[in-house]
Amino acid sequence: MVEAAKAQAKQTRIDAQKARQDAQKAKDQGLPAPVVVDGFQTGTLQPSWPEIQNMVQNISAYFFTAVCVIAIGIPLVRALGRRLGPAPVAPPIPREFSDQLKRIEQAVESMAIEIERVSEAQRFLTKITAGKADAGALPPGSGA
Repeated sequence: MVEAAKAQAKQTRIDAQKARQDAQKAKDQGLPAPVVVDGFQTGTLQPSWPEIQNMVQNISAYFFTAVCVIAIGIPLVRALGRRLGPAPVAPPIPREFSDQLKRIEQAVESMAIEIERVSEAQRFLTKITAGKADAGALPPGSGA
């Protein structure tokens, strides 16, 4: 454990020395000093314009990809959930409603029978009245 701590301290000194050298190079070239956090160089404080454009392109590409995945994925997941989920069960009809429905069904059937009887009577009367009209207009010599 002591050796690990010594190795880590040595690496930290090497990283700090490298960071000082990078800062000095940047200063000599007239650039802003690189930012060093926990021994990692993260870049400069002022990115160049092409770097900004590249970051904007990446962010917009990620954004639109996420929107497309969400727009297509949510309906697919819902459909899959409906397909794999349990079938919907209709709630049972209360007894009062089922009795009332039976009475309505019987009333409709009786009305249908009565309407059929009325239509048969109308057809019969139409035949009779058509027969009398034809009987009065028989051709001469038919023996009537």
